[in-house]
Amino acid sequence: MLVSLLIFRNQLPRIRHFSTILGIPFLIIFTINTGVALYKATPESIFSYAKYAAAEPIHSDRSTSPVIWIIFDELDERVGFRERPKDIKMPALDRFRGETTVATQAIPPGDVTLYSIPTLLLGKRINAVKFERADDLKLIPENGGNQLSWRENPGILEHLRKKNIDIAVLAQDAHPYCRIFGKLVSYCWEESEPWVSGTWTVANRVTVVIRTVLEHVPFVSRYLGKQISTPFTLSVKYKKFMSGVKKALVDPKLEFIFIHWNLPHRPFGYDRHKDTFLPNERVDEKPVLGYLDNLELTDQAFASMRATLERVQRWDKATVIVSADHRWRKAEQHDGIKSTLVPFMVKLPGQQKQSLISKPIFTARTRFLIEKIFGKPLKSKLDVFEVMRHN
Repeated sequence: MLVSLLIFRNQLPRIRHFSTILGIPFLIIFTINTGVALYKATPESIFSYAKYAAAEPIHSDRSTSPVIWIIFDELDERVGFRERPKDIKMPALDRFRGETTVATQAIPPGDVTLYSIPTLLLGKRINAVKFERADDLKLIPENGGNQLSWRENPGILEHLRKKNIDIAVLAQDAHPYCRIFGKLVSYCWEESEPWVSGTWTVANRVTVVIRTVLEHVPFVSRYLGKQISTPFTLSVKYKKFMSGVKKALVDPKLEFIFIHWNLPHRPFGYDRHKDTFLPNERVDEKPVLGYLDNLELTDQAFASMRATLERVQRWDKATVIVSADHRWRKAEQHDGIKSTLVPFMVKLPGQQKQSLISKPIFTARTRFLIEKIFGKPLKSKLDVFEVMRHN
């Protein structure tokens, strides 16, 4: 034992030297990774976020019917409607489906929110994206053409703004819409709070930068991952976001309202049997069947929005579009069947009876449907199909 200790002591300088040589490559990799992360975590100008407060409202004197585009993240046509389990109740959306123009073969814009939403807003198929800066996303079109800056190609939002239409964008999660498009919209809301001047300044984002650095330190990242928790319970976040949605829906000056709910997508934190939210430690305890619980919460969210519009007498004259950004990707784990379609329902002003479109339509064309609505009122399902049909 003593001999072994003496040998180790004599070899200690050599071990230190060898360890230093081995550590240099890891230090270089860490430095590069941290530098790249910091670069991507900041906007093009680190002081530019404050300039992206919501644009000044236009408040035109036009008397137009509002257009409300609701995206329920991962809402599935098959499991959500046509082959929904009998014990899942969605009365509000079922009622809506019975009063609207319904496309039963609606092809989703993609399979991942990251590029499905750009596809919807641009009306152009995006197959992949590259995250390069915190205030932009590089979009790679389906045809393999030149990469597009999403900030410079906002699609329907820019088109409507140029027509002096007041826009509201609300997102429960997913993309940082306000950060990218804040200058185009009159009312913007992300997660649990409205977008206001100064929300994204360097001073109040220091913690994000520090976390970005620490996440690249071995073992520290694992600890941080365990410590990450939302500042509010899912119940509080849901209620706060709903309060923002209601404010937009009752504002008569807002003519186009885009709402992206993170439902029925994960996290699965709702118990439909008890009609209550789960505590944080039980969220996602049902990684597949929790989707079914969230379907009922999705229906409650829609019912609340409809009731809000009816209360201020905006429902009848509104155009309401309900769809999804992609199918339920884990449907096969539920019943062994792969889902391929998303719901697509359009209520035109005054519409009270269902009209079915049985031929395939491509939901990525919704942007052009909205352009038509603001240009010339649509009167029937044929008008909708002519714009949305899948060629």
